[in-house]
Amino acid sequence: MRHKHVDSTKATRKIAAALVGTALAAGLASCAKPAPAHRPAASGKQASAEAAPVITDAEARTLLSDVTRKNNQANAALDSTLLAEYEAESSYRIDDAVYRIGRVMDPQHKDPIKAFEYTEPVFSIPRLTAYPQWFLADAAMTGAKKRCVLVFSREAAGQPWKVVSQATLTDSVPALVKDAGGNAVVAPEADGAKLLAAPKDVAAAHAAYLTGGGSAPEAATFTPHKKSDEIINDDALRKQLLFVSRKTGKIAPAEKVTRNVTVEPYPVRALQTADGGALVAYVTKWQLTAEQPDGLTKLKGSDAALAGRTDFDEKITISWLTQWLVVVPPKAGGGKVTVVGADTGKESLV
Repeated sequence: MRHKHVDSTKATRKIAAALVGTALAAGLASCAKPAPAHRPAASGKQASAEAAPVITDAEARTLLSDVTRKNNQANAALDSTLLAEYEAESSYRIDDAVYRIGRVMDPQHKDPIKAFEYTEPVFSIPRLTAYPQWFLADAAMTGAKKRCVLVFSREAAGQPWKVVSQATLTDSVPALVKDAGGNAVVAPEADGAKLLAAPKDVAAAHAAYLTGGGSAPEAATFTPHKKSDEIINDDALRKQLLFVSRKTGKIAPAEKVTRNVTVEPYPVRALQTADGGALVAYVTKWQLTAEQPDGLTKLKGSDAALAGRTDFDEKITISWLTQWLVVVPPKAGGGKVTVVGADTGKESLV
């Protein structure tokens, strides 16, 4: 979940390195920065008589405190086994990559990630009968400047709650629909009857937009956002993907670089907003593949640590995971999908 944050910005910049000595770390962004807590407004929708809230507010606060304690312990030891006790899905994959780099780059823990605490948490807890169950936690962090939204999920009754994704807020989160009991109301991931598009379709459209860029038909669905632009406008990054020709000894950018963005196979989680839209969380994988016939590229620093080797013949693929929080407008409003939060972490080089 990268709650190693607070100084995770510092920590991940140190251990997220460059290809051929160039800084290629696109993110390992931190869930940092406290802003005033937003308090979603309630609506008069009737609560389901069949479903109970997946967790109480008091239980969620205890859980967040317990997860924070374990997170600080795992950060201090770069312990992926402990990490797996409270994280899963993309959150675990991103943080495990950070830990793997750290164990190579700082085996003596001379520059440990600073401990932190969550503050001013606001929980959005739906009523669900089916599993996996989930809820959102919107919180600030000590020493931070922005809030972040964490998605907690559990696979079955009796299974532990784990953080599965997180997004640092770059915009305000709209008020959410609340039922008569004060609980958030789920927007089904495949239901787009009242929305600009079904949440699941929005995730797929976003991946297509990020792959194709501004000329993709799906681009018209989204309001521009810094994180989307970072993925699409990758010319500088492509120029840094250097290969040395075995025939001539010449060092130059790869002859061919392709970008592909796909939706990761996790649930698309969505809550209804008070204006008739939806707040949606999903994860994409961004991959850049560089190819150079008869070429060799060498990694160093944290990239070599993450890859587990230095030399790549003719081809290398770099993968990042991006955790998104977007607002989908109601169909009748004529608006666009707006990104309100995102976090990216490099996962692999193969």
